[in-house]
Amino acid sequence: MHDWSGFLTLDPKEIDKERGVVTEEWRTRSSSMAMQRLMEASASVIYKGTKYEDCMPIGHMNIVNSFPYNALTDYYKKWYRPDLQAIIIVGDVNVDSVEAKIKHLFGAIPTAQNAAERPYYPVKNNDKMIVFTAKDEEQPVASFSLYMKRDITPREERLSWKSFKEEYITKLLLQMLNSRLDRLTQEHSKELLSASVQDGNFFISTTKDAFSIQATLTKNDLKEGIRLLIGEVERARSQGFLLSEFQRAKDEILNDAQNKFNDRTNIRNSEYVDICLNNFLENKPILNAEYVLNQTKLLNKIITLKEVNAFVKELVVNKNMVTTLFVPKQKDFVLPSENEIEHIIVSEQLRKHSPYKEESTPKHFMTHLPTSGAIIKEEKAPYGYRLFTLSNGMRVFYRNTSFENDEVNMRIFGLGGKSVYRADDMPTLSYMIASVMCGGVGTFNDATLQKMLLGKTVNVTPFMGNDMQGLKGFSTVRNAEDLFQLTYLYFTSPRKDNQAFEKLMSSQKEFLTLRDVNSNVVYNDSLLDIVYDNDARVKTVKASELNKVDYNRALSIYKECFKNAANYDVIITGNIAEKQLKPLLCKY
Repeated sequence: MHDWSGFLTLDPKEIDKERGVVTEEWRTRSSSMAMQRLMEASASVIYKGTKYEDCMPIGHMNIVNSFPYNALTDYYKKWYRPDLQAIIIVGDVNVDSVEAKIKHLFGAIPTAQNAAERPYYPVKNNDKMIVFTAKDEEQPVASFSLYMKRDITPREERLSWKSFKEEYITKLLLQMLNSRLDRLTQEHSKELLSASVQDGNFFISTTKDAFSIQATLTKNDLKEGIRLLIGEVERARSQGFLLSEFQRAKDEILNDAQNKFNDRTNIRNSEYVDICLNNFLENKPILNAEYVLNQTKLLNKIITLKEVNAFVKELVVNKNMVTTLFVPKQKDFVLPSENEIEHIIVSEQLRKHSPYKEESTPKHFMTHLPTSGAIIKEEKAPYGYRLFTLSNGMRVFYRNTSFENDEVNMRIFGLGGKSVYRADDMPTLSYMIASVMCGGVGTFNDATLQKMLLGKTVNVTPFMGNDMQGLKGFSTVRNAEDLFQLTYLYFTSPRKDNQAFEKLMSSQKEFLTLRDVNSNVVYNDSLLDIVYDNDARVKTVKASELNKVDYNRALSIYKECFKNAANYDVIITGNIAEKQLKPLLCKY
């Protein structure tokens, strides 16, 4: 590190070798990554008139391969100097000893005389919308983005309470708006494969922030997909959010802060490094988990829905806009003109939208609890586990650990899997889990279930492999009962939803039709076909084969797999006490 910081030899022979390395890295990126090519092409338009217009991080190869040696040497001497550098060390070290070594090694490096001021290159504002569209033969999907640029928070203000409060409100807005967009994509899967909003740096520049709207569109109607997306965001900007949405978002953010506090002694070294690095580079505050939790609790009490709805207009500004649309280079992809795209966006932003509506969200996964069973046998098991045999025949291996202070991990598995079914069931089995998950569980569709999960840390997912099937899940200790309730429901009450399945197949058809434009995908598929002699059990399902996916058959196989709990073993590991666990095992 000492030598790297300012004492590299920069030998001409080594520089020439590195030219080839950089060129090959650029060639590999450009030849195999459509998005890389499209981003480079778009930079000259969306950054026109700025330093970023023709200055991608990897550089231009004609410069890389021809710059004189002294150009690199001068650059190194100009910018690699103590006042622009920081050392971050995190680990199980003797602090005093390491600090002494740092002072000894780096303290003697002289301060640069007449040092050049470190520049921060600005990004221009624009009154007229900037639109960039392009096609690429290897672009797998239609990717749309709309950026609304604004000035960054001044560095000296980023450590303030005001900045923390604004970040908190921004999290609320993103949470609520992304939930709406999830619902939008479910209801309009023929036009939208995915949609989301973010807030942060504009594209690759750190001197401009932007609220961004991003979506993957289907080729059915690109213009309608854009219209739906912009209309939903404008509905939130002009009409605001509902109290029920506001409460769920607050619960989710508080839950996240609580989880980080509970797990504060298990933070990875790399996370500490990232926090320190952001402080050095962006002057972002270094906050401990206790402070964040306490301030989040405070803000949850004092921030009002009226404040949040007013703040939306400070993010979604409907001006200073840049939009990009990248699509596959195929005949059936009709790319709208730049004027058409601008007209759709502006028209939706000017149109009056009706208020958002939603049904009330249930609070409990189960209203009628099952009749409890019993633990009929307890014994020791290997590796520090206890083995409980339940009255339904299920065996539970349990070990209390504090490796993660607030985490319970569960895995349920039974022998069988795809291997016990016919080869002609493979297309259906490939989509069995997705078919079950898209329908929700119990009496709740998937959209309702996702809203019920906000503010909780719990996840349960069925799985099926070649020789076994089961469920895997995790939760915090306080959400352990939710974990067990969802597990019970996935075992006993998968929910059929024909409309959700049709949307799943529609989006998959769109995705699979376009996946073969990627040469790596074609190569891997071909390799599997050759190695396994076109075995149906390992072949990837093609778009033309989706009609072989039988929804009724998928649900029938799923129910058959999970009809007898005695065929399953359970492993539960985590910081859950035995006295808390046993009643849950018996009940669910």
